[in-house]
Amino acid sequence: MKTNEKNIFYVIAICFVSMLSSCKKDGGWMHPVPSDPDPVKLAIADSVQTFRVTPSASTEADRMQFRGNHNDMQATGFYVAPNSTITVTVKVNAGTTGARLAIGTPFRDNIRPVRQYLDLQPGTQSFTVDQYGGLVYVIYTANNYTTTGEIELTFGDGFIPVPYFQKGKQHMVNGLRHWTHLRTLLQMWCFLPTVQLWWPTWMKLFFIRGRINS
Repeated sequence: MKTNEKNIFYVIAICFVSMLSSCKKDGGWMHPVPSDPDPVKLAIADSVQTFRVTPSASTEADRMQFRGNHNDMQATGFYVAPNSTITVTVKVNAGTTGARLAIGTPFRDNIRPVRQYLDLQPGTQSFTVDQYGGLVYVIYTANNYTTTGEIELTFGDGFIPVPYFQKGKQHMVNGLRHWTHLRTLLQMWCFLPTVQLWWPTWMKLFFIRGRINS
């Protein structure tokens, strides 16, 4: 029995040495890892954007008979700092529906009571941002599915572009490299000084079991 075990060990050792000796830096099965593609800068929103009327959240909720409302805010790709002054120009291309700017994160963070809403009028106008600031959205809705309309917004002073990642156009590693240089901007997005997550024991067990099964 011991002799057979020794023979098996010798055979495995010889195969391993042969495999290593066949490896070469300039060939064989050891291929060099391809380098990252040329970095592509993160996208930045245009200062002039067009928005169209969409159904309101309440209209969608009535149609779907679903308690969770859909979000009727359209992203702009801009951030505004607390207590800053912003300037926006509105050009109405079609329709008579009024639009609003919504500034800030959802109000359930227990820090800001509500978002800041700014009614827009045709022409150039300036507003003072509240003490929280935040990301900027456009609410341009109607309580039906037939109303149409289009406006063109020009974001002027006070609007800070928020770079974003484009799937299929940027390499993830390069994207992360860009984000490391934007820590100051990212800190402006965070309204919670600390976040503590608590998991019940039964959820931990379920998570571990799910990872094992997958």
